[in-house]
Amino acid sequence: MSDQQLFVLVSTGQNVANLPPVLERANPGDLVLWVESAFAREKKWAVGARRVLAGYKLEVLPGSIEVHDINAPDEVANACRPAVEAWRGKGVRSVLVANGGLKLTPIGLLRAWDELERRRDDQQGRSGDQYQGAARRRLPRH
Repeated sequence: MSDQQLFVLVSTGQNVANLPPVLERANPGDLVLWVESAFAREKKWAVGARRVLAGYKLEVLPGSIEVHDINAPDEVANACRPAVEAWRGKGVRSVLVANGGLKLTPIGLLRAWDELERRRDDQQGRSGDQYQGAARRRLPRH
């Protein structure tokens, strides 16, 4: 199984709020997937952050998970489920970055992505608690 991480970020008007956790925890080759509302896509909130992350040798996945209302937990969960299914069994560790935006968004993310992470841990015979103290090195800028 891979130790590759899949960072799930929410595009908000506070677009730089997403970057510190990713830059602190990511390794070159880790993946980034955006969740975006129609308004966020129209305003191009994630464009600059996508460029920054690509400069750190992270694979910013094309497109995004599209939602109408980023603050509707059920809608966010339903929109994320196809991505969860697509990554199931591939051994990636999902990392949900819920900085910026309102507080309802993480509820939808957790509903959708929790099952993927629990199954991955079960496959590897470990609990998610083992990740909490893992030391990560900072990414070199290239």
